[in-house]
Amino acid sequence: MTDSTRSNLLLSVKPKYLDKILSGEKIVEIRRIRPRVGKEATIVFYATSPKKQLIAFARIKSIKLSPPQDLWSLVGEESALTRSEFLEYLSGCPLGVAISFNDVVELDPPIPLSHLRILWPDFSPPQGHIFLTESQMQAFVPGAS
Repeated sequence: MTDSTRSNLLLSVKPKYLDKILSGEKIVEIRRIRPRVGKEATIVFYATSPKKQLIAFARIKSIKLSPPQDLWSLVGEESALTRSEFLEYLSGCPLGVAISFNDVVELDPPIPLSHLRILWPDFSPPQGHIFLTESQMQAFVPGAS
């Protein structure tokens, strides 16, 4: 993969957490696996069922890896999770991943799964994340990259 495929990250997120991202309550996404992207990459947020839509995009500010207890101390409140939700999600992981982001832009209108599949016929929403090429970014989210 080229560097450009590593600068656009599509994350699947539950709708209740996307609502918190859009309200500004959630500014850190917690993951069990670190995506291979750097600072200043673009995140595209895909809302899982029942919404099944691209909802927003943002810029990565930083990525931190740390044992779950330490990570909670660093970014717990910014994750919009309770301490027990946070630690339960990262249970069994030696290192949790905190992706801090800013400059969230809500797509208006959101892009439904049916339209994504017209633009990208073999598109399947990821369980965690996938990388988007520059051409996919321009088709899905013009002006985001």
